[in-house]
Amino acid sequence: MIAGDPRLQLHLAVTEAAMELADALRQFATSDEDLKVVQMLGMRTFNAFAAGLKLMLSGYHQNSALVLRDVLETAFLLDLFRGDCSLIERWRFADKKARMKDFSPVKVRGALDARDGNASKKRFEMYEMFSELAGHPTMNSHLMMRPEKGGDAVIGPFMEFTTLQAGLSEMGRLAAQVGESLDAFFPPGWGLPSRVVFSRLKLNWFSTFYPNAGSQHNGRMKCLCCEDTGWVCENHPDQPFTGSHACTCGGAGAPCPRCNPSSGDEPPRLPKGFEPDDGTTT
Repeated sequence: MIAGDPRLQLHLAVTEAAMELADALRQFATSDEDLKVVQMLGMRTFNAFAAGLKLMLSGYHQNSALVLRDVLETAFLLDLFRGDCSLIERWRFADKKARMKDFSPVKVRGALDARDGNASKKRFEMYEMFSELAGHPTMNSHLMMRPEKGGDAVIGPFMEFTTLQAGLSEMGRLAAQVGESLDAFFPPGWGLPSRVVFSRLKLNWFSTFYPNAGSQHNGRMKCLCCEDTGWVCENHPDQPFTGSHACTCGGAGAPCPRCNPSSGDEPPRLPKGFEPDDGTTT
């Protein structure tokens, strides 16, 4: 099934690349306790992706989805830490009461939605889907135990394309999120081969499954690669070259392949504030 479907192969490829990032970050020796937390969370996602994939390819799709819900929660937490690194120390020293008050799954989702100005509650919908179908014993949970739509639930493993496709699609989506967050914590110059591979696969993944993701968003242009700057890191073309989320690898800048392509006849637009040789400012 997978060998004959390039889209499923892409989901697997970006998942493998995210796992490679987690392994590369794990190998960085550090005394920074906050970075150790990120390394630990990356290792957790590595193990979960491996376990979830093994269960999925063995025909235990519901159990695989249960593992992926753990990845979802971890991905949200990593995203929160990426936006505000000071929260890592608070999380490390929080007792159970403080952790539930400030870092429970619902609090993390709410903080991310507020940060991103997201009123659609997509994060809640994703969490609810995993909980309803796999995390909790509900009437809808039998849907992942049926090889055929409208058929009976079965005991034991089974392999069916639609179910496999759904599971791999969610895994690829989570891998793109996890890898993006982990990449932001890499020390400059560390793990560049793994980061380049992930960046290219992630760009291919977004272009394939979300071709319009960089177009109109809440009434304004928001390119996911360059964050509307028009320029990305040459080594990591899915990360902006300038701005608050600029790549820190030290690579050169390059025109964004999604919103600022160039050709021999049409040069790319220059970065804001760039001063050409003639002294003019863009």
